[in-house]
Amino acid sequence: MKFVSNLLKQHAQRYPTMELADIYKLLHQAATGAAHAAPNSFARAADAAPNSFARAAHAAPKAPAVAVHAALPSSPVPVVLDGLRHELLSMGEGPDEPLLDPISPDGMFARVHLRPYVASGRPLEALAEAFVATMQQPANGYEKLARFCGCLGDLADSGAIAFDAAQVRAYFAKLAADGYPVLRHSAAFRDIYRPAYRIVHVDLLAS
Repeated sequence: MKFVSNLLKQHAQRYPTMELADIYKLLHQAATGAAHAAPNSFARAADAAPNSFARAAHAAPKAPAVAVHAALPSSPVPVVLDGLRHELLSMGEGPDEPLLDPISPDGMFARVHLRPYVASGRPLEALAEAFVATMQQPANGYEKLARFCGCLGDLADSGAIAFDAAQVRAYFAKLAADGYPVLRHSAAFRDIYRPAYRIVHVDLLAS
């Protein structure tokens, strides 16, 4: 699939030590956006926000996306905003990244990288609002994700991605059998690149 090949080529140039988990995370976000970010986002915010909702979200077991969405408060933006502010204090330096990094075939889902976003002087409130609105969109796109992942073995065969084709097929077959779960970036990716971004639908982010 040309889109996947081009996307991975672009990211491999920027993040040359990315692993299969990082490829999967990128494709998961490209296909499904931020709909399944809710548990992780509120868990991160809980460490920074003293309010009771943040503590409850941190303590509660993870639930399917529909249940999480139903349990969100009428305005989760303050909690997300607290999480953003906390992350800014700890993210440190990172690689040279664009402010807006489109990742979906139609260019509508993008990673908004926090370092250039903050450097631009744009308000965190606008990013928090856009992220929450994106996060609350229906969690679909899994057929698209299956197509994205399904072409990776062929890309490995052709040398378009620098991984053993048998390893790639086994890794993504296991993820498919597990229902395409949400994964973290690999430990190496986190240590080297210190990722700090939010997934947004670009139409929801104020210009």
